[in-house]
Amino acid sequence: MKMENYFHIIRVSRELEDFQRALDITQIAMRKFPENEALWACHAENLRSVGKLRESRSLFERYLTKQPRNLGVWLDVMDNSRNLSEWQAIVEAGDKMETAVALNKTARQSIVYARCIAAKGNAHMHLKEFKQARSCFEKALLNMPMDRPILNSHMNACRELHDFQAVRRDQVKLTDFDRGI
Repeated sequence: MKMENYFHIIRVSRELEDFQRALDITQIAMRKFPENEALWACHAENLRSVGKLRESRSLFERYLTKQPRNLGVWLDVMDNSRNLSEWQAIVEAGDKMETAVALNKTARQSIVYARCIAAKGNAHMHLKEFKQARSCFEKALLNMPMDRPILNSHMNACRELHDFQAVRRDQVKLTDFDRGI
């Protein structure tokens, strides 16, 4: 069978929410096409869908050794770590991601980059590292200035740091956002 046929069956299985079948088909395809990196990522997504988060994260991390600037995969690694409540792993992944894209201005201006940085900020919040969290949220807000979840997280970090002027500024932004201004 051709690679495209495997991907079609996997896609249809996912649409039908038959994640175990999608996982089984991916494993068969990986035996036939072991060097296909797209299959690695697909297999990692299927593992996550059936609740095998550690295996999924491991595959995503393996994929990142070949594609370290792939922000979507960094976000997948962070999502798996969040689902496992491994906050320090998210911070470490965020640090590695920032190093990987340090010289790529386009990547640093993307929405996916902002989501990764916000995930790192949320991990810092769970670790009670509020200054680092605020710094992450401020970086994320540069790319997404009116993102409600990031604004709320920034406001919470500022509240923990007793920076009530920043809290008030965020409240005004949220009010303006709600009014459609």
